[in-house]
Amino acid sequence: MLITPHALMGAAIGLRLKHPLRIIPVAVASHFLLDTVPHWQETLSPYRPTVATWIRIPIDLSLAALGVAWIARRGSKRQRGLASAAVVGALAGTLPDLDALACSNPLLLRNDFLKRYFLWHCDIQDETSEGWGLVPQIAVSVAALAVALHRQ
Repeated sequence: MLITPHALMGAAIGLRLKHPLRIIPVAVASHFLLDTVPHWQETLSPYRPTVATWIRIPIDLSLAALGVAWIARRGSKRQRGLASAAVVGALAGTLPDLDALACSNPLLLRNDFLKRYFLWHCDIQDETSEGWGLVPQIAVSVAALAVALHRQ
């Protein structure tokens, strides 16, 4: 999955669970669960970044940052500390994708643990075509926004 759905879902989890000791494991687990949903992703092994990758990444990161900032701002209006809970959730929800750095720097895969993790993370992905594969990601993003912005 792209970064945006992971970040928004993590932020929504942060608003609901409020405490980092609850947020972090649930947001990380949500990442892996979302990766099993059929989706489009261009960074599966053996992948090498292209010009399209370097165009997509800033757009994806910008959408994620804007969405999380909006969720955090709305959360802070409800209760003090919810903005930071949303950010913690977003970071924890996207953290597992740091292994994608191995796509641009294969030397990272010389580490046996990182290599096993990277291959396992690639293996759990349910890859579909670009057009249809964006639909579940948009649905996850909208659902995360709805959960995050729904008053308790």
